[in-house]
Amino acid sequence: MIDEAYEGRIRQFQLECRDGETWKPILRGQTVGRNFTRRFPLITARYVRLNILKATEGPTVWEFQLLPPSKP
Repeated sequence: MIDEAYEGRIRQFQLECRDGETWKPILRGQTVGRNFTRRFPLITARYVRLNILKATEGPTVWEFQLLPPSKP
């Protein structure tokens, strides 16, 4: 879950995990906005980052959460 404090500033982003010394994309997107939520394939990673690739007026992320998979 990503919550952008000021909607519309993030124009392109990647969620990435580190594999050794390399960052690998898990999820790519264009806009975030309020309460952005997406599912992606299960991974095991120690380090995860939100990489904002394009933005206007200085992007501001209010909250960023990674949650465990939901049970079927």
